[in-house]
Amino acid sequence: MSKFNTIRILGEDGLPHALHFVDGAYTVVSLSMEYAVAIGLCTDRVLVNKFGRNENVPNGSYEPVWGPSTALAGLDLDTYAAEVVSSSAADAFPAGAGARTIRIQGLEATTFAVKTLDVQLNGVGVVAIGNWARINRAYPLTHGGSGGIIGTGGVVGTVTIRKAGAGATVGLIQPSYNQTEIAIWTVPAGKRAVLSSWYAGSPESKSFNVQLLKRDYGDGGWRAQDTKSITQDTQTWPIEFAVEAKGDIMVIASGIGTTGIVDAGFKLTYEDVP
Repeated sequence: MSKFNTIRILGEDGLPHALHFVDGAYTVVSLSMEYAVAIGLCTDRVLVNKFGRNENVPNGSYEPVWGPSTALAGLDLDTYAAEVVSSSAADAFPAGAGARTIRIQGLEATTFAVKTLDVQLNGVGVVAIGNWARINRAYPLTHGGSGGIIGTGGVVGTVTIRKAGAGATVGLIQPSYNQTEIAIWTVPAGKRAVLSSWYAGSPESKSFNVQLLKRDYGDGGWRAQDTKSITQDTQTWPIEFAVEAKGDIMVIASGIGTTGIVDAGFKLTYEDVP
């Protein structure tokens, strides 16, 4: 029998350690930062697992790995008004058979502070959700028992999050996934993120180029942090670099003589800037 206590220890290497109890004795063991955050040893850090899928990556040109499979949207302004609508009347509060409310996570307009909003859906009727700087993730919160991945709860139709006035799509919740699929993330104000790994793959026997990009706030230019070529199976690569407050991280993909599906994502932790 073994266990970790709740004491956080930082070694000279700057990595977290913990007391490991086995056979009646304690020893100090090194932990990955991700694991230390997940089990509560590093309470001043937040762990983020970001993932996405693009079901129609074009041949020879890059697209973000995210649900809409369209050109980039939602990362061009510090503030924009947004709205939510479903393709099914069943996704409606308070008694719809599909999703009734969804939770949207992102960043507050202009300030880039962390923002969470629970939204009551109105089926095919548009619901205004105020102003945002970024929308990072969304998923059903309450539902009527139909819809979802295996028909036991979630969205019945495709829920679209878009800029107000039927503008560009910034996120989709599709019944086949039941949450947004967006391999894009923005660091909140006052925080610094450190990436630890990223991955990409395809369920198809096809080849793609993939890139992990970052953009510093106010810079305007995306820079590749790593570039790989993949064929079918998912591959994971360790990587370490910091992204400062309001900076963006994104995975893009391009078909090599083909079009098709690419899955990708990354893991990071973030903390307050000292």
